[in-house]
Formats: sequence, C-alpha cells, structure tokens
Amino acid sequence: MSQRTIQSWPAGYCERCELAYLDEAVCPVDGTRLFPMTSAEGRPLGRILDDRYILRERLGSGGMGTVYRGTEIATARDVAIKIVTDGAGRDPANVRRFLREAKLMSRVAHPNIVSILDVGQTGDGVFYLVMDLLSGRTLDRVLTQEGPLPPDRVTRIALQICQALAHAHSLSVVHRDLKPSNVLLLDESIGRDVVKVVDFGIAKSLSETTMTATLTGPGGFVGTPAFMAPEVMLGQDIDHRADLYSLGVLLYRLSTGRLPLEAPSMAAMAYQLLNAEPVPAGALGVPDPLAAVTMRLLAKDRAARPDDAVAVAAELAAGARTPTGAPAPAPPVPIWVQPPRAEPRLWIALGLVALVVVALVLGLAVGRALLSQ
Repeated sequence: MSQRTIQSWPAGYCERCELAYLDEAVCPVDGTRLFPMTSAEGRPLGRILDDRYILRERLGSGGMGTVYRGTEIATARDVAIKIVTDGAGRDPANVRRFLREAKLMSRVAHPNIVSILDVGQTGDGVFYLVMDLLSGRTLDRVLTQEGPLPPDRVTRIALQICQALAHAHSLSVVHRDLKPSNVLLLDESIGRDVVKVVDFGIAKSLSETTMTATLTGPGGFVGTPAFMAPEVMLGQDIDHRADLYSLGVLLYRLSTGRLPLEAPSMAAMAYQLLNAEPVPAGALGVPDPLAAVTMRLLAKDRAARPDDAVAVAAELAAGARTPTGAPAPAPPVPIWVQPPRAEPRLWIALGLVALVVVALVLGLAVGRALLSQ
C-alpha cells in the first residue's frame, strides 16, 4: 500500500478519512470505496448510473455540467441529476472540495433549500449529484418577464431567502453565489411565492475560472462578480456576511430592475466594488424600510452589515407589518357608538325630581278643586 497526499496523481480519494491512495480500490483504513481522481463524460439519455438512476431527458447545462431529468429505479421517483463535466473532476483539490461540500449539503433539510438526495461517481469516473426535481421559474426569468417587483412581493421572497440562509449558516455553509438565477419560485404556488435556493457552493467548487462562476487557486474566490462582496474580491477569508452582501444586491435588483454597480469587465467591476457607491435604493423609488435594509446589506465594510440573516428577516418583517415604518394606526372609530349607561345616583335624582313635580301638579289640582267648591 502506498499513501500519498491529495495532490498526488493519479490517486483514489477517500471521502471519510480525506486521504488519497495510489493503486487502491478501497480505503485500507475504513474500507470505503475510493473515488478515482479521473473523470469521464457521461453518455447521454438512457444511461444507468450505479444501477440506481436512469437519465431520461436533458433539462439544461451550466458551468459545471449538464442537468437531466432522471428516475430513481428503486422508487420510480423522478429526480434531477447533474452530471459534472469532464475537466472539473481532474483536479484532486476540486474533487476533495466537491465531496466534502456535497457530504455536508446532503444533511441540510429546509423547506426553502433544494434537497440534495445523493452524490456519487460511476465506475468510469463520472461525478453526479441527485436533487429534487422542481418546476418553477428562476428570479432571473421572473425579472425578464415581469420587470421590477412590488415592495411587498420583494419582502415575501426575501424573508424566505433569509430563512434558507439562516439555516445554512447555522451549519457553517456559505452559499458564495447567491443571485437571481440560483433562486427558484415554484410553479405550484398559485397566488403566492414559494422560494427554493439552489447551488450552495457545490457547483462552484468544481468550476474552472470564468467570468460567471470564478474559482481561482489558493486565496482565490468563488462567485459571480456583480453579486460578490468586497472581501471576496480582495481574496480575504469570508463568512456568512458575504452572503448577506449578495442578498443586498439581489434585493436591489428585484426592487429597481438594475444592479447597484455595473461594469463592462472584471477589472472595472473590481474597481467599482471597492471604490464606488451605488445610487441609494430610496432615490430610485424603493420605500423604507426595504430601501434602508437593502443599503445596509450593501455596506462595503462587513461589520456595518446586519449581524445575520435572522436580523435581516426581523427588520423586513417589522417593515412588512407597517409599510412606512411608523407605528400601526389606531383602529377607525365605529359609525355607531353605544351611549354610556347613566350612573345609578343620577337615575335616583331624576326620579326624585319627577316625584316632586308630580306632587306639585297634584297639589295644585287639588287646591283648585277645593277653591271651586
């Protein structure tokens, strides 16, 4: 048995002990089947993956691979299967990151996060992810079809994204590429918006360096430049507040129909991100408190952003209850108000007065009768 570090090539990688081995089929420590550090393009429709899934229909493709409608053989359930492209699986460091992140995300269960059901690699080296098959529109498509959204709808969508982020962040998972194309509104939610956030770092961990999903070497960054926090652009260590900045860009885009900062190139975007300030959302017609929350999320200094997604949700929810941010108005006065009941003493006094009047009237009447006789 010969053991090498993860940088060795070729090698088999054990996801449990996170070590790479040469000329081994299973891990000599725990017996886990090793993932080969090779990759091969998946054959198209009709292919069976690991005797468990059948590829039925091509749904689309992106930076990391192709997504298919598939069927889980054991349950006959339709699923979405993402086949990782050939080049992404050739770097051992990418394979390690992919497996660790996929393993973590497979434990995440939340109503506003698309579920990852399975992750694996076929015998000929094809990496794949199995996810819930959902029907809906991305926020990108919604914006294209409908334009900027009303503030109350933006708030409803944002609250659900906050719930997804808060749950992921509690598990130390940072999305790193939150943007409209990674947020899905389900078709089945007639008259309301049900949000699903997708691609929590897994796809981007395998991407080559591109303008739309950038992954560099050590100290590099993952994400989409227009939605990237300044600390990510600077190559600094990131935390959950990088996702909060991306959420601010997303809210700005949903509310105004434009990005807070725009540039024709990566270098120009980097300059804008580090030096320019966006036009305040309020100046573009976005009402408070939505505008105020959005601009706080876009603070270049992450210490000036809200503490976490829970705090953002609390501010948005408070604003949703009172659209102007003012205290809730008092209820209107009813048209008819029942008069207050008179005090008992008042009734007694009135009764005595009435008796006195009656007695005087009777007395006068009796007196006149006697005089007439």
